[in-house]
Amino acid sequence: MRESLKNKVMVFFMLTVSMGVVILLLTGMDNDSSALKEEALTSSTVKYIQNFFKKATLYIDFLNESTIVVAATEWEANEEENKFIPFLILSPDKPGKVLWLKASWINSISASPDGKRIAYSVNCIHPFAVWLIDLQEKRVSQVAPDITQGKFPGAVFFLDDKHLVLELMEKRLWKEVIKPSDNIYLHQPELLLKGKERERFKKLNDLFWQHKLTPQQAKEYAVLYAKCLKELEKKLKPEEKKEVEEQSKAITQAITGREVYIIDLETGEGKELYKGGELVDVSQDKKWAYVRDMRTEHIFKVSMEKPEIKEDFLPFYYTGLRIKSEEPLQIGFPYPSLFQIGVLIPPSTYKCYCYEKNKDRFVLKKTINIGDKRFPSDARLYVPAGGSYVFATSDKGFYLKEMKKGTVKKIDNALPLSLCWNEDGTKVAYAKESKNGYEIWFYDIIKGRKQRLFP
Repeated sequence: MRESLKNKVMVFFMLTVSMGVVILLLTGMDNDSSALKEEALTSSTVKYIQNFFKKATLYIDFLNESTIVVAATEWEANEEENKFIPFLILSPDKPGKVLWLKASWINSISASPDGKRIAYSVNCIHPFAVWLIDLQEKRVSQVAPDITQGKFPGAVFFLDDKHLVLELMEKRLWKEVIKPSDNIYLHQPELLLKGKERERFKKLNDLFWQHKLTPQQAKEYAVLYAKCLKELEKKLKPEEKKEVEEQSKAITQAITGREVYIIDLETGEGKELYKGGELVDVSQDKKWAYVRDMRTEHIFKVSMEKPEIKEDFLPFYYTGLRIKSEEPLQIGFPYPSLFQIGVLIPPSTYKCYCYEKNKDRFVLKKTINIGDKRFPSDARLYVPAGGSYVFATSDKGFYLKEMKKGTVKKIDNALPLSLCWNEDGTKVAYAKESKNGYEIWFYDIIKGRKQRLFP
């Protein structure tokens, strides 16, 4: 029971700290063209957007091979101001423009393959909803309100030009998860430590959230964290212990109660693909969804047309899992895929393990070293779907490795933020900080050309 309670306290603390819950408001209406305004990027507009970006989180996605959309969400939106936020449409080939959207908080965005529509979700306050921007008609409309009503929307993903995949969970469960507690030690257990131990924990905790702990520091952090939890358990009153247990139960229910829906944007009709899972991948013919079951950690293959047709496809799940083909079944995933959150892994050790299924056994076919000693020691690696390139991001800059040539090139001296690439990984867009605020950059790997798109 003692260990169980410690685990529940830890899960509760980690979730509440990481969410940084805010109270914000969306004011868009169903099929409301007044909620969207288009404007050219004038000098005064650019200056306003730069100031807006200084206190915002950016989301970037490709509209097509050479056009990107940049959405910005304020950290501390004032619901009384009811102002428009910018959606930048940028391209290296033509002048940029801005769409002003009447909303205060964006959680997730996705652009349609034809570049004509943008879907986004809002999940901080009523109405929890998914919205669709029609770039040609300059209209905003709500997606499947009968399905999303009372639900907390997560990620949105365009399957094709006519279908949208949504992840939802019951709002009542989410409210239980984010319910505040009056016990400050639940949110800051380090206050139970004293002197040098408290200072050391603060330093290690900062490194944890920056994903910069070394393995040795991670062990030290775990020891101090365990001591925090031990002291916390002594201080918790019976009613507070019950609160932690209820919170833990709500978290479990929220995670395992996640629903995956597919929405037909022409008819507005939707159907549930899976309950208790999250979308991992889609087959090349778009007829099957690969879904991670949150209870068993297995991957299930689910028919898009008839969701009742499904099979237990893989008996495991790894972050970064890639399903390359089914005949024969080939899968790959980058190492380290199950690293402890916050721990810095030497970038030279990253590998991709590629397997094939032989009857009921998975056979390792090859191991690809995607890491490199030439990357900075604090680098994080990303491998686009094509697998021909590896991106490394670091406080020391932005790096590119071409797998065939084995070359490593420094693209930028700054840490790239909101990194995004096109389908084959040959073009990349990212934000970086400058003294005047965020800048948006575009890099074409084939042409070897880097271009600033904003400001």
